[in-house]
Amino acid sequence: MYRKPRAALDNGETGWPGLGRAWGGVAVERSAGPDAGVHGRAAELARLGRFLDEVTGHPAALLIEGVPGIGKTTLWSAGIDQARRRGWRVLTCRPVQAEAALSLSALGDLLEPVPDAVLSELPGPQRRALDVALLRAEPGPEPPDQRAVAVAFLGVIRALAQAAPVLIGVDDLPWLDRASAAVLEYAQRRLTTQPAGLLATAATGDSASPAGHMRGRFPPGRLHALTVGPLALEAMDAVLRAKGGPPDAWPEVVEVHEASGGNPYLALELAAALGTRDRGTRQPLPVPGSLRPLVQRRLQALSPAGRKVALVAAAAAAPTVEVVLAACGDDQDARDGLDSAEEAGVLVIDGDRVRFAHPLLRSVHYSSATGRQRREAHRRLAEVTGAAEGQVRHLALAASGPDEPLAARLTEAAQTACLRGAAVAGAELADLALRLTPAGDAAARVQRLLDAGRLHLAAFDPEGARQLLEQAIALTEPGPLRAAALHHLARVIGYTDGAAATLPLLRQALGEAGDGTALSAEIHRDLGFLLGVSTENFTDAPVAEFLAAFETATRLGDEGLMSQLLAFQAIAEFVTGHGVRRDLTDRALAKRHHAGRVPMELRPRLLVSHILRCSDDQAGARALLTAEYTEAIEQGAETDLPFLILHLAELETWAGNYGLAEEYAAHGYRVALAAGAATPMACMHAARALVRAACGPFDEARAEAEAAIDGGLRSGVSYPALLGCHALGLVELASGNPAGAHAILAMVTQATAGREMLDPGWFALRPIPGDIEALIRLGDLTAAEELLASLEERARRLDRVFALASAGRCRALLASAHGDADAAAAALRQAFAAHERLEMPFELARTHLAAGDVARRARRKLAAREHVETARVMFAGLGAAPWAERAAADLARLGVSRAGGLALTEAERQVAGLVAAGHTNREVAGELYMGLRTVEAHLSAVYRKLGVRSRSELARAWARPSRGG
Repeated sequence: MYRKPRAALDNGETGWPGLGRAWGGVAVERSAGPDAGVHGRAAELARLGRFLDEVTGHPAALLIEGVPGIGKTTLWSAGIDQARRRGWRVLTCRPVQAEAALSLSALGDLLEPVPDAVLSELPGPQRRALDVALLRAEPGPEPPDQRAVAVAFLGVIRALAQAAPVLIGVDDLPWLDRASAAVLEYAQRRLTTQPAGLLATAATGDSASPAGHMRGRFPPGRLHALTVGPLALEAMDAVLRAKGGPPDAWPEVVEVHEASGGNPYLALELAAALGTRDRGTRQPLPVPGSLRPLVQRRLQALSPAGRKVALVAAAAAAPTVEVVLAACGDDQDARDGLDSAEEAGVLVIDGDRVRFAHPLLRSVHYSSATGRQRREAHRRLAEVTGAAEGQVRHLALAASGPDEPLAARLTEAAQTACLRGAAVAGAELADLALRLTPAGDAAARVQRLLDAGRLHLAAFDPEGARQLLEQAIALTEPGPLRAAALHHLARVIGYTDGAAATLPLLRQALGEAGDGTALSAEIHRDLGFLLGVSTENFTDAPVAEFLAAFETATRLGDEGLMSQLLAFQAIAEFVTGHGVRRDLTDRALAKRHHAGRVPMELRPRLLVSHILRCSDDQAGARALLTAEYTEAIEQGAETDLPFLILHLAELETWAGNYGLAEEYAAHGYRVALAAGAATPMACMHAARALVRAACGPFDEARAEAEAAIDGGLRSGVSYPALLGCHALGLVELASGNPAGAHAILAMVTQATAGREMLDPGWFALRPIPGDIEALIRLGDLTAAEELLASLEERARRLDRVFALASAGRCRALLASAHGDADAAAAALRQAFAAHERLEMPFELARTHLAAGDVARRARRKLAAREHVETARVMFAGLGAAPWAERAAADLARLGVSRAGGLALTEAERQVAGLVAAGHTNREVAGELYMGLRTVEAHLSAVYRKLGVRSRSELARAWARPSRGG
């Protein structure tokens, strides 16, 4: 047998002359530097360095993937060490399979080194949710939102990243407990510019790629994979020597390398097995298909006491020396067993913590035990575990059959977990309770099905909730209990399939709930809301449902429900032409804090904001919406956000704040996409459509609008469909296609006809002026007159500024089409007067564009040029590029180039004179009785026409004898 010369080892040779060169001369790291001990991974180490460099500029994630035992953890540790040497803040956890069922265990490990000073800077709701979730504080009477903990964790990462880059390290990402995984995914999706990275490992099996499965959990382009392949022969030799010496014969090193497929963990096991092999027989080395046989061989070397200790450690979620010894009897046998397991390389003692040398050792040892052995281990752990949640879980896993008292304890533990914001853990405990409920106890089983269904919905598992609730309904006789199940199922169905699918369930639930009960009031409320937003043509049905709910809520003294119903009553009064009922809105907002957690679309602040926005109080609506948005973010109530963000994005679009509107829409779209629910997606398509209808590109606006219309119609919710129609109609009008605009906007006109919507400010009616304009441009003046007359009468009677401005624009176009230039000019004066009271610059620019059309028809070419140029400048200033291009095309048809050459209008001369004299824009607006945005538009035109770029240049130009006019 050839024995490798020891001198060769000292000189760095491979053992056989020239073999290193023959195998490509791969270098083996031998330095005593920071990466000493990482053999044959120069390329991977360089990739880790590039990843850390990338994190300094923006968030990034790197998943180290490969087959079990290939060296992922070694590289992960090297990356963690690199970050620490750079002075980064490093948060790590090393989850194991048994911890996957223990809620937020990994999050506790990650946050352990975070200074209290950082945690104390969190907003109150976030700090409270985090303390309760991590068992640092007692839960309150109501559970924090499931995602409040995630919001807090995100806040911690952002705070830490202000001082130094942050690296989150997770060794074996798939074994994260579900609650911690949700928190980590939440943070990854919302980090934007902060220097924060995630470095994780995951094992592949055969050809599966963890990165492929996990890529959907990260923003596009955020997650990258580093696939760890087999070690080269020379590197394997270095690993074997570093771990206690290679086989004496170099051919055996080659044999081990080939048999292991370059897997270092497998190679180490094979090399150790060589010591027991009869060298005389030269038996071939085994080449297993997986590590399991070799892992079992390692485990079989344990003594009986060692096997017992190892099984207890495998069954424990977070084993410590104290817990393991106590569960094993805390005698000499237990201590000897722990020592032997450590000596055998199965367990590693790290301070007081006990962990397996490799995750496979733990999983194989646990799964290889008999059912009786596993139950006994959990029983022993239950006796020594102090935490109530952990204790009852061990008892459940130790149970051999149904156990009603234990099921009751599990139900209580599930509710406690939910109260501290760990709905995922609560759902798992509820499932255990259901499993242990005796089959003959139908009442208890139904109740636990309901409990589990609620918890699965709270844990963002609507499909699981649906299955549980359907089982409960099937097992229950008609009555209040089944009504509650039907009500909860309706919420689940509405979340996934849309409003139309929930109505039959709600009606059935109402018939079984019993008159005058709190449940019946909630069902009446939900029916009223769904009928009100439905695409079907209901009339008084919503009002009747709300009145029934209000009567019951008043009798029961349910102020939270009353606040919602007062807001709905205020909306009904507004829509039917009775104006803003401040008495109702004030009462609704005053009682809001009693409402507790309710769905976003039913919250009083959101409902009242609709009234303010539609009565032209944009600032008041913005204050309520942003307050609700801030509170929802702090509480982590992100699932509901699309129903709020839709209105925020629409408000900022009309205000001309397209960047902010796009940010809102992007946020809501990410949430809706993650939820995979029909109605939220339709809402966010509508928001994105409206932004793109203003600032382009139009092809994206069309696609988003069509998705909003289709999604709204399929889910049975009218508003996203109506808003999609509005956006698509704007696009067609801007594109010079009035027939296409009328074809789509007529859907709104028809859908809202006969629904007692008398207030022209109501946002469901706001697309109608676009339909009137389309009819005028198509030459159908009779139909346009009919719609316009009704709009004008109600706009004047109720003083709705948006309606007055848009109706004046339409009247001017209609009069111009009839050849009545004087009436058209009068209508434009009324429209521009209304615009002075309206914070909607996009609509003002549209009116200037229409005024240019009116002036052109009246053969007033100079006035036409001035209006169209003003529109172009305003559109360009807003960022509404397609509309600016449309105005530029109109100018070209008028014979005017975009380069300018126009004289100042009288209004522009007045603005220029005051600005040149040192007045601010706001002072000019007050002096000339103009809106601030009108002043800004005139000043932009002055700058362009005079060829100046600043107020000081304007002052010098204005002082010259010739003043551009």
